[in-house]
Order: sequence, then C-alpha cells, then structure tokens
Amino acid sequence: MSGAWDYASACDHATHFIGAAMIEGSDPPRLVYALLDRSAFVIVDNWDTIGMRGTGSKRVAADGVFVPNLRTITAPGTSDEVPPG
Repeated sequence: MSGAWDYASACDHATHFIGAAMIEGSDPPRLVYALLDRSAFVIVDNWDTIGMRGTGSKRVAADGVFVPNLRTITAPGTSDEVPPG
C-alpha cells in the first residue's frame, strides 16, 4: 500500500491508522480500508494554520507497505449488520 492521507487529526498519538485505498487492477474497482501499524507509516507535519492548530491534523504517508487481508475490509463490509472482528 502506498499513498498519503491529509487531515489525519491527532495522528501523533495514534498507534494505528486506517487508510482508504483503491485496489489496483480490480474490475470493478474496489475500495478498501486498511489498518496500518504505527511503524508502517510516517507523519508529515504539513498543517500550518493558526486557527485549527489544536486539531493536531497532519499528513499520514505510507510507501510500499504490505497489508495482509485480515487487516482490510471492503467499503460495503463496513455497513454489514455484523462487521468482522
């Protein structure tokens, strides 16, 4: 998994991150949410506003991280009556 997600509030205190991603090569395209350990992503301090500084929002970025299937869920799976886990 590679990508960057902006406006990740309070990410400095997070032990994990859930990022949305499109599965390349899937037909039709599939949206999944992936759970990343803190060691798998970096925090980029790109939030330089005065009024919203208290949100702690920054960019979270990952580059070539392997995410096993058990740490993903499809977008429709999040609205099931009994989601996994």
